[in-house]
Amino acid sequence: MYDVTTGLWQITWISPKLPSYFSQVGRPDGAGGMIQEGTDSQGRRSRWTFTDVTPTSFHWQGFSAAPDGEFELFQEMHATRR
Repeated sequence: MYDVTTGLWQITWISPKLPSYFSQVGRPDGAGGMIQEGTDSQGRRSRWTFTDVTPTSFHWQGFSAAPDGEFELFQEMHATRR
């Protein structure tokens, strides 16, 4: 949901199969992509990035916070749209 007051996206992503969910806030990254940051269902910090966005493709990376607080890449996708 786009929040016109803050100019940010309020995002809830749910996976019933895992089960898992993420609550995030999304914003433009200033280079044509998007950054989503928040927490997962365990309360760990998360960051998802969408970069190299074109009409037919994008690059997605999922990060979670390590015990030392730094983000670590846990998943990556290069997607093509049809």
